[in-house]
Amino acid sequence: MLMEQCLRILCFEGRITRKMWWMLIGKTALFEIIALSVFIWSSGLAYDLDVLVLRNAFPVIWLEGISFVIFTAFLLIITFFAHIKRFHDIGKSGSNCLWILLPFIGPLYILFILGFSKSDPNPNIYGQPCEQ
Repeated sequence: MLMEQCLRILCFEGRITRKMWWMLIGKTALFEIIALSVFIWSSGLAYDLDVLVLRNAFPVIWLEGISFVIFTAFLLIITFFAHIKRFHDIGKSGSNCLWILLPFIGPLYILFILGFSKSDPNPNIYGQPCEQ
């Protein structure tokens, strides 16, 4: 089921509702917090192992860092596709995601528009409206 949801979100076609967008953003934020917590905890554990036993835990910490970066990049890609689909749901182009590059105002604009705008109840060029 999770794989089906990921595959459905990882395309530019279609629309997602405001509720679906908030759920997805909440889940990705939770996964990122958990991943960061595990990374910090395991880095400390690897450091303790380095001091007590291994004397060289650098490869372990490096591997943990690379896996954390890959996981974070995957979550950012999912979030990017969710933003595009949500823009489609309100009848705007996905290129509005570029607003996020504008410091301070861009992320607030994205949050306000995607998080609080109502869905377009009619079919638009991006597809049929989603059922709740």
